[in-house]
Amino acid sequence: MKKVLIAVVVILLLYPAAPWLLGRTIEQRVDEYTDQMQQQMPYLRIIQTQFTRGWFTSEETITIGGGTALTGLADSPVTIHNLIRHGPICGLACIGLARVETHFVFPAAAQASIAKIFGKAEPVTIETRLHLAGGVTTTLASPPLADVRVGDGGTLASSGFAFTVEQGAGAERLAMRGNLAQVRYRGSRSLDVELDGAAFESHSQRLLRSLYTGDAAFTVAKLALTGLPQGDLSLGELHVTTRSGADAGFLTLTVSVGSGQIATKPLTLASTDFDFSYRHVDAEALESLTAALGAVNHAGAMQPTQRGAELAAVLRDKAPALLLRNPEITIDRIRLRDSAGALLITGSLSLAGFVAADLGPDADPKALLQKLHASFDLECDQAFLASLPNGAILTMQLQALVQQGLATLERGQFHSKLEFADGKLTLNGHAPPLPPALRTPPAPPASPVPQALPARPII
Repeated sequence: MKKVLIAVVVILLLYPAAPWLLGRTIEQRVDEYTDQMQQQMPYLRIIQTQFTRGWFTSEETITIGGGTALTGLADSPVTIHNLIRHGPICGLACIGLARVETHFVFPAAAQASIAKIFGKAEPVTIETRLHLAGGVTTTLASPPLADVRVGDGGTLASSGFAFTVEQGAGAERLAMRGNLAQVRYRGSRSLDVELDGAAFESHSQRLLRSLYTGDAAFTVAKLALTGLPQGDLSLGELHVTTRSGADAGFLTLTVSVGSGQIATKPLTLASTDFDFSYRHVDAEALESLTAALGAVNHAGAMQPTQRGAELAAVLRDKAPALLLRNPEITIDRIRLRDSAGALLITGSLSLAGFVAADLGPDADPKALLQKLHASFDLECDQAFLASLPNGAILTMQLQALVQQGLATLERGQFHSKLEFADGKLTLNGHAPPLPPALRTPPAPPASPVPQALPARPII
């Protein structure tokens, strides 16, 4: 018992020194994140930074302005004030190197506009925890709004959002999650917007330098737009998900976009599914391409035409390496479904035997077209087709293809297989007739050879 008491006394005596000793490490870590912010947002210019190190708390003030792309911000800079509470106990429920509370100080005119919406509350609060073993967790949140008047007389209500980013030591892993439970906008010109249950979550880990693999999901329970000129729109159970992984240096990425019921004035669908996969993608080539594109996007301010030219140059330089390893795009499922039936499309797209010269300045586009291989299957219920706007016309067009052998109709379902290989297109194994604009005109008839006239007698 005596040893325990001595240990407690020693800890109590030494603890006040710990926050002071951690102060220098905290300053270094904060400087690193400030440098990262500048690299990731080059269009912002850090005008001034000031760090005041204390015993239990430190303070940092950063003044930022805009580059040539944000001249208004350059004229009215924004101040970021960080209050840093030292660890190892950095709050009632915080154990770490430090806890940082971030506050923004806006120019007077901007602050007045913000106050009209948020009142005395801050539009966004940011709290960052620096972990003892490295890594950082940042949480952003906004306060709820209750029928705030915005714009031209409309009102906005919101539950407020929360968004958290967790970064492991050395940024080897990343995790993000956020939610926005409810948004209501009532426009003065009849446009109303309702959004319920928006959420985002992702988990990823470093594969190569700036390339990460993992999964992500964005979901919305309901989105409704009323008062649109073309009619009301209601959408339920929207989801966008991605999943990526690597094996033996090759990446596979799957993307799924879909929804529950979509209701519009001319059409109501029970569900939609758009599922794609990118397979056998060379990880090194992809990382090189994305890193080069990112470098252009993160470069200093430049004219849009110049940036576009830089991006095009990167694609010309890096894209061939990505195509050399024969990647493949597959349509795993495109499906539209209503109460009458469904439309389903599956297929794949690839390049066989691609070489870098195929994209060279002297390359013949026809030679590249010969290497393209595409295969798609289409199935469509006749009842689904008839239920669409202009469904009768679409049905007649498909029936014409059936008569030509380019599609089949069995048990109320149309089916056709489209293939493109060796520069030739076929439908159900038959070459479709070319549209008149692409047909080679027949050669004009040969002009008759004039016959020699008989000699006239000389009188």
